[in-house]
Amino acid sequence: MRLFKLITSGLVAAIVLLFIMQNLAGFKTRIPFSLNLYIVREPMGWEHSVYGLMLISAAAGFVVGAVLLLRPYLHARRLLAQRRTETEKTESEAAPSPPEPQTSQSA
Repeated sequence: MRLFKLITSGLVAAIVLLFIMQNLAGFKTRIPFSLNLYIVREPMGWEHSVYGLMLISAAAGFVVGAVLLLRPYLHARRLLAQRRTETEKTESEAAPSPPEPQTSQSA
């Protein structure tokens, strides 16, 4: 079974590598961008390659996905901590105070 997984992973990696090699010219194409803020007299312009834009968008998607994935977990931890403090508070109020120690008096 391990050998099958290894061979399958190798085939998938080879197909991804083949796709990248076949489209390398398209990935290296530079795309110009311009920003005109009307505050500065000249519009700002810059260029990025397609693979750079793909990496930036993949990183942004990974960060957004991780935040959305962790939101329920963090919310549940907050609720559990709140319940824990509430139960400790009610237990301390409901528990009777410990009896005072008796001191023996000798005459």
